[in-house]
Amino acid sequence: MPEISGNRIVWCGLYPDMWTWDVYLFTSGIEKPLLEAAFSANVTASRAPVTVSFTDQTTGEPAFWFWDFGDGNTSEEQNPDHTFIDPGTYGVTLWTGNQYQSAMERKDDYISAGSPPVAKFSATPQSGLSPLTVQFSDQSSGNPTAWEWDFGDNMTSSDQHPSHTYSGEGTYSVSLLITNEYGTNSLVRNNLVMVAEAASSGMNFTIPGIQVTKSGSVQKLTFDSEYVQDFSLDSSYRVLTVIPPEESGIEEIEFTTDSGGFTRNGTRYTGILSSVCIRSPDMACEDSGNRGIFNYSVCLDEYPESGILTTWMWKGVFPEDYTGFDAALDTYPDYGDIHDIAYTLAFECQDVEGEAVLTIGVDSGWVSQYGEGDNGKVVIETNLAGAAVFIDSEYRGSTPLTVTGLFPGPHELMLNRERCIPETRTFYIRDNRDSIRILRLCDDGSAEVLDTSFIFHDPVSNRDYFSARSPDGFSRFAVSALGGPGNPLQIIYLTISGAVSPPSSGGGGGGGGGPSTSTGPATSEVTPEGTVSPPPSTMGPVDTDSPPTEEGPDSEIISPPPAETPQAKESAVTPTSGEQGFLGSLVEPTSSLITLKSLSVIFVVIFVTVVFYLRWKRP
Repeated sequence: MPEISGNRIVWCGLYPDMWTWDVYLFTSGIEKPLLEAAFSANVTASRAPVTVSFTDQTTGEPAFWFWDFGDGNTSEEQNPDHTFIDPGTYGVTLWTGNQYQSAMERKDDYISAGSPPVAKFSATPQSGLSPLTVQFSDQSSGNPTAWEWDFGDNMTSSDQHPSHTYSGEGTYSVSLLITNEYGTNSLVRNNLVMVAEAASSGMNFTIPGIQVTKSGSVQKLTFDSEYVQDFSLDSSYRVLTVIPPEESGIEEIEFTTDSGGFTRNGTRYTGILSSVCIRSPDMACEDSGNRGIFNYSVCLDEYPESGILTTWMWKGVFPEDYTGFDAALDTYPDYGDIHDIAYTLAFECQDVEGEAVLTIGVDSGWVSQYGEGDNGKVVIETNLAGAAVFIDSEYRGSTPLTVTGLFPGPHELMLNRERCIPETRTFYIRDNRDSIRILRLCDDGSAEVLDTSFIFHDPVSNRDYFSARSPDGFSRFAVSALGGPGNPLQIIYLTISGAVSPPSSGGGGGGGGGPSTSTGPATSEVTPEGTVSPPPSTMGPVDTDSPPTEEGPDSEIISPPPAETPQAKESAVTPTSGEQGFLGSLVEPTSSLITLKSLSVIFVVIFVTVVFYLRWKRP
């Protein structure tokens, strides 16, 4: 409802063409030309920051102006200049009027302070086997109007969302250059797409001459040697070994029957199956002149006549697979990281479920480069320096000592030092081959380290062969060299038990006595890295053993203790904690007691003499 005050009427209504509410004023008895707000700008679109000059074009008799530029700034000038700093689109509003009239003009999205676009894109998938088709999607902002793609293989596209097929092996960087009316922007994603060339093979279980029928849980085999001449049957008639045609992709099938064995009727052999073991031929994968060799076998309860088993092998590993394989080490305490992955093995199978055995041959140079071992080296330190070191009964020097050229495997160590109990132990030199493991990436995303064994080295091809069992069957596998943190050298710290006292002599007129000793257990510690302070030495009996004189250490280290004499005097000393340490200090307490005893006897003799002398001199 309008409000009337004197000669003025005020009301609210919708602003024409804008569907916004405004306040209207009418003054009765006053004649004024119609007031209509209008304005223009010298530029409406430019790269930010942009300065715009606004011009009032209002008709009638305006007396005041109020501008709202849409960016939080205003002006009361008639023809203001305003700078739009931030990129964006802004609506501008002008209110104008006089004592009796008012009018408004609003222009939505009137000023566009633009900026060059910002390039962004995605690619799916980012890795795979050749030929690999990748779908690229432009995700740029800033309303680009032109696109230039470079796929890294000398191929380009001007589509906004192109699809591209990589036919060659390699790792490719992809770039996108985009343009709009305010400028250009580009984005390069290095090593975005990884394409691998894979060796592949498949098994065809439908083989002429091999027929299976099933009744309940029982599977019956009928083998006709007329179709497959390469076969053998063991003497028990329970194991039938068949060599199928090469085109089947199967190297060998071993059928085992129940206790009834196979029966023969002409060229036909029939029997109730209890298990089937299938072995693949060798698969080769070239790697910069080096060839990886792979085969596998699987044992099943039944023959998979309609099964599918396809295998791929390629060098290296895809980034997303590496993350999964690395997770296997989270619960594997022996190693902490992956040094390198030589090959990835992938399987696609249907109705082929059973324990698999994988055999892989890799270049020995790769094993030496990435495998972690001790390189035939061991560092031996003792808290008492100068101990003679014998490894496998061969003298190697005195501690501290670094020994090189040791073969991988267990070695016997003996340490011997003057007046000390010999210390013996077994230590192990790790082979680089010990760190080669086959990792399994399961279908559910979990991963595990398979129990992997070194089989043999082929000197002709310079290849090392390894084998691993996968109890849960096939999935994706990696041939990896594992490693761990810390110093790979073995440093052995030993504490040698020292003697309590040297052999001692009996006094004049007295009977000779043997040495009295106190013993304590020797302690030792083995650590793979760093320097650890050894525990305090404990005392033990004198040792008279000496290393061989032909190539023994210094005489100071191996000389036996002095022999006892009939004039030896009995003595026993129990060391204090301050006396435990270097062996030379152990004989000092005994010498001190002998000297003290002699002085006591002399003092008594002098005292008695003086007493008798004084008594004799008395009148």
